[in-house]
Formats: sequence, structure tokens, C-alpha cells
Amino acid sequence: MYDLFNSSYLSTLIQIVLLNFIVLISPGPDFAVVTHNSLVYGRRTGIMTAFGITLGELVHLSYIILGFGSIISKNFWLLTIIKFCGCLYLVSIGFKMLFSRPQKTDLAIENKSISSKRAILKGALTNFLNPKAILYFLSIFSIVVDFDTPAYILSIYGISILASTFGWFSLVAIFFSISKINNKLTSIRHWIDRITGGVLILLSVKLALTQES
Repeated sequence: MYDLFNSSYLSTLIQIVLLNFIVLISPGPDFAVVTHNSLVYGRRTGIMTAFGITLGELVHLSYIILGFGSIISKNFWLLTIIKFCGCLYLVSIGFKMLFSRPQKTDLAIENKSISSKRAILKGALTNFLNPKAILYFLSIFSIVVDFDTPAYILSIYGISILASTFGWFSLVAIFFSISKINNKLTSIRHWIDRITGGVLILLSVKLALTQES
């Protein structure tokens, strides 16, 4: 801890926190899935989805800190396979949202629910298979972070990213599950899903067609 607060590591930590916050508040697949699950299934499911997204990030951070990130970044074919698998998954979510139907009553919505396990899995897969997330973490730990940074400092960087991610998306889940807000959005919820689904599909296609340097 002494090294963290008495060296350039603190400056790097601040940069990482700020960059991560900017990425978090930018609408993307993670935001779309948390918003959808919070609106349709409620606060608990939204928070469990946020937890799943955090677990997805944990996987990214783990293989990067262990050194596998450099292997992925140096093998174009492997990165391409990962990217297209992720895009296909996001497109599948987008199509499901795109054909969302209006709910006639609040009771119909209240009777719908998914298990915490399923919500966590959906959040984890959305983040883990998101090509943008993979490229984001590869970029941050190859550009912002020094090559000779000690493992325990890297762990602190990772923990700060995970904490801010779970905190932000939990707030998103809480906001969209507030009864007054939820009730006002009930009549247009299917349109929110359709628009979100369309954005996910367009984003996925754009990511799939983007050439990596």
C-alpha cells in the first residue's frame, strides 16, 4: 500500500477510475441488459444482472493480469473468433428485445420473473462476450499501465474497476425499478425494448466490421 500512495501508481489508479467511469456511463450492451431486466423483472434481478456483469469483468481482468491478454492481442485469428462469437451473442439478445410485445397489465409483469442464477449468467455472458469490453481491458492494461507494475498493484486496479462497475449498474437497477418510474414506463416498455434491441444489433454489426490495428 505504501508504494501505491507514494508513486506514479496512484496517478495511474486515478486515470483508470476516471476512464472506467466514462465507459460505464456510455450506453452499451451492459447498460441495456441491466435496464431491461430492472424494468421487466424488478430491482433484485437488475442487481443480480449487475453482479453478473462484474463477474464477466473479473474474468477479463484475471486473464490480463495473468498474462494471457498479450497472447490474445498478438493472435489476430483468436481475437477475431472471440469478437464474432461475442457479436453473435449480442445480436441474439437484440433480436429478442426487438420483437418485444406490449404488456397489458402490471400484474402480467409482476408474475414474470427469472432466477438470480439466470440473471447473473445473462449479465456475465453479456460482458464477457462483448468484444468492446475485451478490447477495452486489453487497451487499458497495455497503454495506461506500466509493464513492470507489481501484481498486487494490478489487483488493486482490478478491484477498483470491479467495485465501480457493480456500484454503477446497481444504481441503474435501483433507478429503473423505482415504482413511480417503472409505472410511467410501463405503457412504452416494449418500445424501449425494441429501440434497445435495435441499438444492440447495430452496435454488434459495427463491432464485427471494425478492423483492429
